[in-house]
Amino acid sequence: LCLRGAVVVATIGLALLVSLEVGNPAEKLLGFVLCILILLSSLRMLRQIRRGAEERVHHSQVLLSDAEQLARFGSWEWDIRSNKVTWSENLARIYQLGDQPFSATYESFLEYVHQKDVARVRDEVERACKNRSTFELYYRITKRDGGERILYARGKAVVNQMDQSVRLVATAQDVTE
Repeated sequence: LCLRGAVVVATIGLALLVSLEVGNPAEKLLGFVLCILILLSSLRMLRQIRRGAEERVHHSQVLLSDAEQLARFGSWEWDIRSNKVTWSENLARIYQLGDQPFSATYESFLEYVHQKDVARVRDEVERACKNRSTFELYYRITKRDGGERILYARGKAVVNQMDQSVRLVATAQDVTE
């Protein structure tokens, strides 16, 4: 509703701006001032729309983070083209990497996987990418303190318009206990 209002106001402003080419100097000045006021009003409306959207996004991120902590899971994404793996805050906590989202490469992600599980994890992830499908598996990780955790991961390949896998999105839940 606010966005439509801003569009209507901007349209009126443009119509007034076009009409400035006719009339006497006083009417032109009044029209110009009205155009400026309408454009400023439109900018204020758009700023309010943006602020509201940012607040909704932030609220959703807080809810997701809280849910991840309660369920002892996190999410991750692998951008295949750039080879960048990004983990959510809670997944970084599970891996003992701190309280911030973590970025790595696919190969560095595999370094945290237990040696005996690396081949199986790699095969399953690469199969999902190749077949543009889902995957589901249990695997162990070795944390920085040397401890092991068992994770249950589910994910899927995301394809582009040419039906090529470009990303892999997944969740991993700590099911050790």
